[in-house]
This record gives sequence, C-alpha cells and structure tokens, in this order.
Amino acid sequence: PVNGLSQGLRRGIVEALDKAHGEAGVEACVLVGDGRTWPAGADIAEFASGLGGAAFASPTLNEVIGSLEQSSLPTIAAIHGTALGGGLETALGCHYRIATPKAKFGLPEVHLGILPGAGGTQRLPRLVGVEKGIDMMTSGRMMSSSEALETGVIEALLDARADGDADALVDGAVDYALGVLAADGVAVTPKALAARLVSNMPPPSGHAEDVFEVSRAALAKRAPALNAPQRIVDAVEACAAVGSTFKQGMA
Repeated sequence: PVNGLSQGLRRGIVEALDKAHGEAGVEACVLVGDGRTWPAGADIAEFASGLGGAAFASPTLNEVIGSLEQSSLPTIAAIHGTALGGGLETALGCHYRIATPKAKFGLPEVHLGILPGAGGTQRLPRLVGVEKGIDMMTSGRMMSSSEALETGVIEALLDARADGDADALVDGAVDYALGVLAADGVAVTPKALAARLVSNMPPPSGHAEDVFEVSRAALAKRAPALNAPQRIVDAVEACAAVGSTFKQGMA
C-alpha cells in the first residue's frame, strides 16, 4: 500500500533504466508511483531477515540512486502521495522532481531510531539549508508541496487533477519531460545533467555559526535518551563543512 522499496522494486527501477538507455528514440525517463503513492520508504518486512536479507541485497537503495545519477537521460520523479524516507532519497537522486499539490515529503527515520541511510542527510540540506534540514530530520515532520517548491526540493507543481487521477499524473509528468527536452538540447547535455544533481551542489551555507551547538543542546534537553537525533546533527555538520563533497559527507 505504500510502494515500499523492496528488492523487487529496486531491481525493477534499475532494469527499467537499463532498458531505456538501450532503446533507440528514448530521450527521458519518468518515474511515477503506481497506486495511491510514490514510494513511502523501505519495505520494513525485508529487515526481518537481518543483514543477509533482501533489505541489503543488490541493488541496494544507494545503488539505485547511483544508477539514477549516472543516467545519460534526464530522470524526472513525478511524486504523488507521500515521498518519505528512502522514497524521498530516491527522488533526490533524480535530475528533476515535480509533484502534485497534495504530496508530502519527509525523512522520518528518526522515529525508528535511525538516520536516513541513502544520502538524505547530505542531499536535503543542500536544498533546504542546514536549519530546516536538521529540523525535518530530527523531528520527522513532513513538508508540503508548496514548501517543497519554495525550497527547491521540487521544481514544479502538477495540475490538481493529478492528485487523484493516475492518467493526469502520467500526462503531466510526460508534458514536463517534453518541456525539458524542448530547451534546444541545452538542458540534457552531460554537463547540464551533472549540474542538476543534488549531490554535486556545494555544501549549504548562510546558517548561524552556532547552529550545530544549539541544535545538540536543544535535542539533549528534548530527547536525552535518543542517539539518532544527535547523529543526524553530526551528519549535517559534515555536509556543511567548508569544501566538503557529497562523498566526504557520506563517509
């Protein structure tokens, strides 16, 4: 019901990308969730098998996102419902993100006592800034489509009909893709696509110098027994370090 990112779904995304790159005439890849929502996180049932189970089997979510980022075709995430956890991390690996007006976004892993594990701690702050990134990930709160548009998490809103009409969702996403392709080819050169990747954006800046110290103190008071919020702040601090690259932040 939530389009969990099971091993089968992960494999399906990678195989679809490979197929698109191998077919003549394909110029863009549009990702759309089937049913009532875009993927709203991992398939929790897969974690029951431990480290040797399907949750950690190839392709992992990081490998899926790597395939999206390495695509020589523009990838467009067309989001409806809720893009949560690994679902949002998948979308952040695409070149473009669009959404329906009622869509919601978030990285609520803190409620499970863990951190976002597929680059969310490094990509989200590059778009929304340090303060908002820390707030969203340590509280688990969801962001509306209007806030996502304002902060750059998405590039455009689809027509309201797309919230409840699968055909309108697909049609709107295809129209957006055609608009990207219509820009005289400039938007789809390798250089332009690489520049659109969130992981290639510079570290976030403009935040208060004491934001990490203040955040740690507030979280220690609010949730003294919880480790995950503090580790999220550590991860965002690594993201925001001057000169830091995405790879260094993930280390």
